[in-house]
Amino acid sequence: MIPLNVYVQRLDKNFWIYNFFASFSYFAINGFDDIRNFILFPIAIMLVIYILKERLQTTADTQYLGFYPLSKDFGKLIIAAIMNYVIWHFSGVLFLIALVYVMWKEYH
Repeated sequence: MIPLNVYVQRLDKNFWIYNFFASFSYFAINGFDDIRNFILFPIAIMLVIYILKERLQTTADTQYLGFYPLSKDFGKLIIAAIMNYVIWHFSGVLFLIALVYVMWKEYH
């Protein structure tokens, strides 16, 4: 189990590029209306993947969370796009829950 700051430093920069691009696409689809979700979506995805892989150490499949790596066939890409669009709408709440969980685990 690695600390969150080390995990963030080890992330590939393409993770941030792909997920911010996807977030911008959802932002545009939503009529440029919710800047909070635009900013928090990639961070929320990163926190959820960190919790699943590093904290809980589950074998949960995270291939549909976010868009990196983008080595999905067309069907998986459509599923990921729809699922992540729903996640995008709840990314503020998801970010808050994930951050509280990580902080609670770090200090307790």
